[in-house]
Amino acid sequence: MLLALIGLAQERGARTVADLVGLAATRTRRVWDKRHLAFGAPPRPGVYLFHDRDEQVLYVGRARDLRARLRSYFRSERQRPAVEAALGAVERIEWRVVGSELEAALEELRLIRELRPPANARVARPDRHVWLRKRGDGVVASSQPSPLGPLRSRRQAQLAARALTADELERPAAALPRLRARLAALAEARRYEDAARLRDRIAALERVCRELDRLAALNALQRCLVVPAVEPGHARAFFLAGGRVAAERTLPPGGGAHLEVQAGLAAARRVLVSDTAVDLDELLLIASFLRKPPPELKVVPLEQPAILAAARHVAVRNSPAPVSDPGPGPQGPSLF
Repeated sequence: MLLALIGLAQERGARTVADLVGLAATRTRRVWDKRHLAFGAPPRPGVYLFHDRDEQVLYVGRARDLRARLRSYFRSERQRPAVEAALGAVERIEWRVVGSELEAALEELRLIRELRPPANARVARPDRHVWLRKRGDGVVASSQPSPLGPLRSRRQAQLAARALTADELERPAAALPRLRARLAALAEARRYEDAARLRDRIAALERVCRELDRLAALNALQRCLVVPAVEPGHARAFFLAGGRVAAERTLPPGGGAHLEVQAGLAAARRVLVSDTAVDLDELLLIASFLRKPPPELKVVPLEQPAILAAARHVAVRNSPAPVSDPGPGPQGPSLF
């Protein structure tokens, strides 16, 4: 038996007694032994990538504090099964420092879309979104864009479509009174199976209507989100218009900030007059920060004076503390 087990261990790469001990270690011990992979991570916002021995990216995450987040993986608490598997295979951890949690979240979303890591449970897939549209006298959930969408759940969109007629598509919520009256009539007639199917369609339509209302409100937003940049004394501006981040600009000290803001505003105007599809995942991510903005985030209208004022405030917070107080003297030029 011992020889057979040693043979199996050799197939898994064991060459020494230390390798055999490592294979026999508990999950907690194996993970703990990899804690050195997180050494050197700074206590700053950023994204991190787990690489295996072949340099394939297994998992992408984000953190407000990279050091604390990465250290948490090597404690005794269990993670999600997919992350547990990634921890078992990780051989290198890469991290990229950014200026804010908002920038880290956007970078994480884009990396997940680009790399499709196997341990990220919910991979953002814009190609799976659906829209409600007419087909003959009925309504269907389609992959072709229309004014009603995009919707994340194809199943919910299909149930909602079965509850609507083509005439009700412009205002789906207006169909709810008719459907509820029909449900009551079916229940009164003891047609319980038909009533259950209609009940599920009504519930799906209610959820779809709420999602469409929320999407319309977010799509109408025209704001600039200003956060610290990686570089001290700089700020990052995210121009939100037309249901997406239309532009990202780094605002440096001096007159260059005016030029960057003008370029961002021009990009936002181009998006507003174009027919570019809404980026639903990006928009919902931005919405989560608008609901509970972190202290470093400033949300202002798409107006140059407001953006520059917010950038000035953020840049002061992002500037390194002075070594000494030179005392009173003439005030230098404004950062922006």
